[in-house]
Amino acid sequence: ISSKPVHKLEVNASAGWLTGGHEEAVNIGSRMKKFYLQADASRYQRDYYNMSHDFNATKTEDGGKRDNSYNNDWRYGFKLGYTPNEKNELAIGYSHQDGTKGTPVYTGTDTLNSQFKSPRFWQWPKWNKESLYFLSNSALNEKSHLKTRLFYDRFVNVLESYDDATYTTQQKPYAFTSYYNDYTFGGNVEYGRALSGANDLKAAVHFKQDVHREHNEGEPERRVADNTFSAGVTDQHRFDEHWTLQGGAALNYRQSLDAQNYNSQTNTITDFPSNNSQAVNAQMKLNYSFAAGRDLAFSADRMTRFATIKDRYSYKMGTALPNPDLHAENTLNFALQYSDTRIKDVTLNGAIFYNRIHDVIQNVSRVAYDSAKGQWLSQSQNKGRAAYYGAEAAVTWQASAAFTAGANYTYIKRKNLDNPDLYFTDVPEHKAIGWLQYNISRFDFLLNGEYDAARYSTSYGAQAPSFFLLHASAGISIQRWLKLQGGVNNIFDKNYMLTEGYPEQGRNYFVKGLFNYAYF
Repeated sequence: ISSKPVHKLEVNASAGWLTGGHEEAVNIGSRMKKFYLQADASRYQRDYYNMSHDFNATKTEDGGKRDNSYNNDWRYGFKLGYTPNEKNELAIGYSHQDGTKGTPVYTGTDTLNSQFKSPRFWQWPKWNKESLYFLSNSALNEKSHLKTRLFYDRFVNVLESYDDATYTTQQKPYAFTSYYNDYTFGGNVEYGRALSGANDLKAAVHFKQDVHREHNEGEPERRVADNTFSAGVTDQHRFDEHWTLQGGAALNYRQSLDAQNYNSQTNTITDFPSNNSQAVNAQMKLNYSFAAGRDLAFSADRMTRFATIKDRYSYKMGTALPNPDLHAENTLNFALQYSDTRIKDVTLNGAIFYNRIHDVIQNVSRVAYDSAKGQWLSQSQNKGRAAYYGAEAAVTWQASAAFTAGANYTYIKRKNLDNPDLYFTDVPEHKAIGWLQYNISRFDFLLNGEYDAARYSTSYGAQAPSFFLLHASAGISIQRWLKLQGGVNNIFDKNYMLTEGYPEQGRNYFVKGLFNYAYF
């Protein structure tokens, strides 16, 4: 959510160095009576990230500077707004991004992973995105309002797959150059009305069209497109100072417009079977306020996730099989939440939850073998019933005006009830974060740590091991308008992974200068 200028001239700028690269950014804003203008530009360039000294060299990575880990990004944009009064606002915005990046090569030990035998040598010379949007908030009268959001997004990228780590030739069967030219447009309208001092009613309509166009060099372009529509209503009623009830329902529909498939052996384009989905979702939340700042809430809902274009039709750059018959998954969700700010200097938050999923969409590894490329392929499939359950807790302690501490913990268990040998990926069962912050005069210090339990990287059970990271940073205010910051991440130089075979950064440093100026 972007901020809006409140002064005649506001300038925020930063420039910094980080291990392997540098970054710069500037944001200029101005408010002129009923109009405001905001413009920004930023650049991020990283030639590499360094690996932990604990990493042991493999056949695809020798350590030190991670091979093919560069990442460059250039962005700019603006937002122009008109506020005829305090209750009405119109705004139009535009943003543009040009990016290039490399994908580090798999360097793990999972012999069942096809990349262990046939690693991918990928680079992205183009990763570009632009967005145009219109926003309006209007008070129709004292009791009702109308909000609109319209947008158009365009995404263009180029992927080059090479023969080997020299990134110079494309002669082998798995080498290619892929082009994407995607766009999406849509919007939503929300109407709200206060039916009484205790009751608020809202209704909304959403529409979006997603269009994906792709081809490899030398091939014809194929197109996949969806329309998604949703209409819903919500109502909130406050019975008294303690009890509040919220409820809502929505009708959702996804229409498959185009789904073209290309056969490289016959050089022909055919149509996948169409795949439409519809669902009615509903939710409710009952809140009890013991006193101001101390609340207990119970919520229940039925939600549906439609299978995306990627879920149904993507070959995922030659690593997967499409599944055009993929159904939507639906879930029953229950949660009990508690929040408390009435304890002196302490804020508490907690929740327990249970989700029961039907027709769960799960990425299944090793469903077919591609002998031409010498690798196993995955596929998104509906794999029966699943259950997610767990708990969250957070505490913040404001020990003094200068010292603050906090911690939060999440436990989440995910089980496929019908196929227990298939594992859900990429989420640790336990995660804990703690931090200490100290401010004195012109100085501030921050120390934070994170623990992640092991997580599955494949449906057959390959894991990224658990890890603990510690980070520290400090800042000093040189002038009212100038501040310097610096810090170190991964202080203990841990060799850790979020996905098996892809080690993250070792110990790394940053230094940054922050400039803030306002003319009243």
